[in-house]
Amino acid sequence: MIELTASQEAAAPTEFIFDQARRFRNFANQARQNGARVRRREPDPESGRGLRWEVAISFQGLQREFTLELLERRPPDLLRFGIESPSVEGEFRVDFTALGPGRCRVDVALALRPRTLRARLVMQGLRLSQGRMLRGLQRRLAAAVERAETAYAEGQRQD
Repeated sequence: MIELTASQEAAAPTEFIFDQARRFRNFANQARQNGARVRRREPDPESGRGLRWEVAISFQGLQREFTLELLERRPPDLLRFGIESPSVEGEFRVDFTALGPGRCRVDVALALRPRTLRARLVMQGLRLSQGRMLRGLQRRLAAAVERAETAYAEGQRQD
């Protein structure tokens, strides 16, 4: 199992940061710019399955495909996603905590569990580069928070 966590403080209210984070189209577009293939699937009224995306990325020279599904949305505190593929399952959480007027902290957590022996072996190798993966997660979180802070500041100037 691999677990990664990162935190970032934001100079904007929790509600605003949550609203920015739930704009999933922006994140899908960013993933596409980084070479991912993302296809959104609307909720199925018959099965009750939630909003989900089919994602394909290149990782370690191989094409990896997985489904990302919104499991829980609790404004303005939590977004929780399930991750599924034939070889890996997991969860991605984004927690929002108010720190005071106009400030909040964003905590993200990624947990991946292997379903196959091959995936278990790949994850053992990934543990060696866990520090690099953690720095990448922190860098992406900081960039997302910075974009949200900029949007908030621009909105404040217009008022």
